[in-house]
Amino acid sequence: MKYLKFICSKCGNIFAPSGGGVFYERDRFSQAIQFICPDCSKEYTDKWTVKSKVFSQRNIGFIENLVTITFADGRVIEDIRCSQINGKIKLVDNTCLPEYVVAQVEGDIE
Repeated sequence: MKYLKFICSKCGNIFAPSGGGVFYERDRFSQAIQFICPDCSKEYTDKWTVKSKVFSQRNIGFIENLVTITFADGRVIEDIRCSQINGKIKLVDNTCLPEYVVAQVEGDIE
């Protein structure tokens, strides 16, 4: 039985998807599909692991809810606007964050 081999668009390594899964990422500037190996995928995911989140407020004529996120690699994104409704946090400005980061931040207030 032969398996397809893919070339990672990031590191150039040749790999075969494990478990029948295929890792792919669509390039935002073309219609080409780029395949990402499991190691590069893990590196990218690990980069976005939330270490801590700190909620705060500031008064700018009205109360604005904010969150500062610190990632496992030490990066910090400060003052992302969020809303608090019925004890749940929802990010307002989340366009710069992958969906799984948003899922780590949103939800019940701790």
